Amino acid sequence: MGATTNRRVVTGHDGKGLAVILNDTVLDEPSSKGQQIWTTVSSPAKNSDETDGGLRKIGVTLPDGAVSRVGELEPGVRSSILRTHSIDYGVVP
Repeated sequence: MGATTNRRVVTGHDGKGLAVILNDTVLDEPSSKGQQIWTTVSSPAKNSDETDGGLRKIGVTLPDGAVSRVGELEPGVRSSILRTHSIDYGVVP
């Protein structure tokens, strides 16, 4: 199975309230640990938080928050993530 290229696009609003692209990044090659796409520190999320959730430093999980990752699991590889105290979204292409 070949590596998948993932792109993370973060949008927001400018001073006039118009939609703008804040960040457009091609992510590194995925691994079994996954690529962090976005995080929130609370659930439900506060949409007024201007922090780039994809750049937030976290561990495996984010208690009371949410973590979104994209990962690639080769045949026979097991995920290290089991139960967490957060809402975790994982996409495995």
